[in-house]
Amino acid sequence: MRARLLQAWGALRESYWFLPAVFSVGAMLLAAGSIAIDAAYGPWDISWLPGSSPDGARAVLSTVAGSLITVAGVAISVTLVALSTTSSAFGPRILTLFLRDRGVQSALGVFAGSFLFCLVVLLFVRSPLETADATPFVPQLALLAGFTTGLTSIGAFLFLVHHVSQMLHVDNVVARAGADLLGGVEDLIGRRKEDGVTPIDTDPEVTRDEGGAIVRADRDGYLQVVDEGSLLELAERWSRVIVLEVRRGEFVTRERVIARVWPGDGLGEDDLEEVLSGFAWGQRRNHGQEVRFQVDQIVQIAARALSPGINDPFTAMSCIDWLEAALKRFSEVPSARWLSQVRDGEPRLYQPATTFADLLEASVGQLVPYAASDLNAARHLARALDRLAQDCGRADCRSLLEERADQLLDACRVRLPD
Repeated sequence: MRARLLQAWGALRESYWFLPAVFSVGAMLLAAGSIAIDAAYGPWDISWLPGSSPDGARAVLSTVAGSLITVAGVAISVTLVALSTTSSAFGPRILTLFLRDRGVQSALGVFAGSFLFCLVVLLFVRSPLETADATPFVPQLALLAGFTTGLTSIGAFLFLVHHVSQMLHVDNVVARAGADLLGGVEDLIGRRKEDGVTPIDTDPEVTRDEGGAIVRADRDGYLQVVDEGSLLELAERWSRVIVLEVRRGEFVTRERVIARVWPGDGLGEDDLEEVLSGFAWGQRRNHGQEVRFQVDQIVQIAARALSPGINDPFTAMSCIDWLEAALKRFSEVPSARWLSQVRDGEPRLYQPATTFADLLEASVGQLVPYAASDLNAARHLARALDRLAQDCGRADCRSLLEERADQLLDACRVRLPD
């Protein structure tokens, strides 16, 4: 169940409706609170405010609300055009960065919240003919706040236009994808340093044992979430070891083995269902828990830049720079093939770790066929591999980098003219 909640939370973060919905609810509560304060402590001496009379207040609030819904429509149109342009120019995977952008989400939230604030306040404005004691009611504090939200929305619209224009700049797109990748690498490294987590560079005996109770996938899809906390609790409760057979981001087919519980004696179908509930699948790869998705974002930008229709080697070279930075950072940590998680002094959960070879294959391995078709990009990639090999303190990493350099050279001999 917790895995489903984590999956749902990740989907909410990539939506354009959740944060505006929060802003909208908050605005309506703020409007109700302002009206209650006006009713309890008003009227206030703010006759200088335009629209102090019931008719004037209705005119001001109606104008602000009508203008805001129009501005919100324009803002949504601008955002959709930006998403369409981004998808066609840089690839659909990069859309995740834009969908998670808090600037756009907040601007849309300001428009929606301001509109609803004015609408709620407008409902409570009363003229003398509409009250039992012939006393008009104009929530002046709420009216002042509504006028302020209108001014705030103008600033939010100007910010949105500037922000979207900056988002579409190719250097900023590559930089955001690169920073996202470096953040993913840092999370990967930090994961190995957490309490109770031990990196292991050899295959533990339990991971080589093909026995144990087998947990199979019950559907097809990409593995998006692994709830390690729930799996650890189960392993500790049963005094057993759970070994994961798949990584996050992998496409899993129905009935594929995804985990083993060792020893498997005494476990029933209900127990295996509990283990299965620690996994969540989706129709696409997930941004949150998988660094290879972040690598693919940059590789896709570089591959499109080197396509014959675009022919932009400079963008590809910028992508190579960010890939070099990520590889250099990851080469500084000790090698590990497995991550062991301990509870009460006993290893309870083993999962395959992302290795330097995995990251190198996902980045340089996928990029070589495209870079080999352009002399400038090939030279830049070769220099990056050379710098990485010189700076790397691990012999295994240097060997892998030299193999990729040889692969690039062989591909260039085939694709580039003499």
